Amino acid sequence: MQSASRTRKARPLPAIGKIEVTVSERSALAELLAGLAERYHRADDAQFLRTLARLGQHLPAAVRIGLLDMRYLETTAATVIGHGPELPDPGPTPGSWETIPLSGLIRHDIWLMLLAGQLGEPLCWSVWQDGHLINDILPVRGAEDEQTGLGSTAQLAFHVEEALYDDRCDYLLLHCLRNEDGIATTLSSVEDLDLAALDLEALFEPRYRIGDGNGPVRPALFGAPDSPYLRLDPPYMAALHGDARGARALASLCEQLADNAVDVVLDSGDVLVIDNFRAVHGRQPFRARYDGTDRWLRRCTTARDLRPTRVARDGAEGRVVDLEMLMPS
Repeated sequence: MQSASRTRKARPLPAIGKIEVTVSERSALAELLAGLAERYHRADDAQFLRTLARLGQHLPAAVRIGLLDMRYLETTAATVIGHGPELPDPGPTPGSWETIPLSGLIRHDIWLMLLAGQLGEPLCWSVWQDGHLINDILPVRGAEDEQTGLGSTAQLAFHVEEALYDDRCDYLLLHCLRNEDGIATTLSSVEDLDLAALDLEALFEPRYRIGDGNGPVRPALFGAPDSPYLRLDPPYMAALHGDARGARALASLCEQLADNAVDVVLDSGDVLVIDNFRAVHGRQPFRARYDGTDRWLRRCTTARDLRPTRVARDGAEGRVVDLEMLMPS
């Protein structure tokens, strides 16, 4: 990994952890992944998903402990796991997520699931790419200006995943398959906020509508006042009509997050783990070539507990959340 520490500012990055997999660990992991791929064939195999926590014992100690510390101690708001196991060439970056031969990505996806399983239970949302447990982030023709993982020329504004929903994911993992142009993921964390300079009273109150005019009204911050959690998606949220104080408070929060944002450039094989409650993320704009060499990431999300979404999943083992069933009031 050559550039996880590349930032817009020459300053330390206390909120971003870095874990490097050693050469000997990479070899052992390659054997592990080959065996699991031969046994399960799919990364969304129900039996495989049930064994993720137990399989964590086979991960390198630094990786396993680092992820568990992130989960239980909130040591970092984001972590880069660099120099992962030797994996097969994924082939050219496809023109659409719908045309990807998953058989060629089985070892990549099992590696991603093993990491995700140390943070909770992998799950996905029905509106994301036909409810696939692992999604693709890559440029698609016609989607250049979209505020999604399929956009390119438009800067992806910083946000938390699925801010509209109360039972959203706890963690987001991005596995880099290709990034020859060094396109940056942007990150900003609550750990870098000057809380004394914010109107915390306003930000902790339900003064902000998320989504359209029928969207829920929620606070932008919640949890502990000295180490708050974020519920933020600036392009799609605003203070209630006439609430000047709430608008100022939100603008100040967004300004601090923007000023403290850092660029994280992932190399092939790197995995970026983001705490979806303690960090916002986005992406720098770029011009796609659509020639098979564009940036390509695989993404999955996890929840610490599946039960809050049980009403919206098909069975206790279901992993696809029907967001229509979770519409907040």
